[in-house]
Amino acid sequence: MTSQALRAAVLLGAILVGRAATADEAAVVAQAREILAQHQGSVVWVSAVAKMSAPGGRTGEQESEAIGTVIDPSGLVVVAEDAFNPFAKIVKQFAGSVTGAASLREVKVDLTQVKIRLADGTEIPAKVALKDPDLGLAFVMPDKPADASKPNPQLPHLQLSETPAVEALDQVISVGRLGKSLDSQATLALGRITAVVKKPRELYCGAPGAEGTPVFTTEGKLLGVTITLAEGVSVVVPASEVLGSAKPALAPEE
Repeated sequence: MTSQALRAAVLLGAILVGRAATADEAAVVAQAREILAQHQGSVVWVSAVAKMSAPGGRTGEQESEAIGTVIDPSGLVVVAEDAFNPFAKIVKQFAGSVTGAASLREVKVDLTQVKIRLADGTEIPAKVALKDPDLGLAFVMPDKPADASKPNPQLPHLQLSETPAVEALDQVISVGRLGKSLDSQATLALGRITAVVKKPRELYCGAPGAEGTPVFTTEGKLLGVTITLAEGVSVVVPASEVLGSAKPALAPEE
């Protein structure tokens, strides 16, 4: 083969590879948009007022919001456990400092005026049903309406099941939501798994979305929910782990 023919073959190969990559990218984008259309209603905002009290009688309160994911027909929403605790991440960062961590742990935080806000602005009174500090998750449940004739609206929800298998560099899709100032529009983000952590528990690094957002594989399967570790690393908690953690909150009240 002459040098000219070799160059032509290399160029043709590059063109074909480029076309294949473009086709694959288009397929992922199409799948992401389908996921958005199907599941954006499951991504909501949760607001709460954190009332804080410290030794010595010092008190204060702070209102904040966090993104959550509806994971059950009852309206159960999973959020990051430290989403409404302004001291939680600081405590983690000071874990090696006995003095710093101990003083912050003495601050008591109670959540009041908890509400689930849907994309259309509807607000549903809610309560914190369960916290799982080990997984970094908390679960918020709609309160029973005072007027039984006006039940809470049924919320779109994701189906938690076994976690699909992923490897480093696998592409994933996150569905999020903007705030009130941007009309609470749903968002899409693409990313790649940078590491699969096996110990002390399985986590997936490289989550593309904010805390509380659901993450899907490019096949449309729910991988899990995003949280942020003390080191500032975004990770995905596997769907099966979220399901196991949520079960006590879903148990019938006695």
